[in-house]
Amino acid sequence: MKLTYAGTRRRPFDSGAIEAGKDAIASFTRFAAIAYSSSLVYQQT
Repeated sequence: MKLTYAGTRRRPFDSGAIEAGKDAIASFTRFAAIAYSSSLVYQQT
């Protein structure tokens, strides 16, 4: 019962954290892709 109540109370914060996490993951993925492709270019030359 306590766990369910805590989960329900935390849900608005979790949804906000999930949205922020999505943005962070998207920007990190973009940065990682750029770094990975540039490292591939460095390896080829």
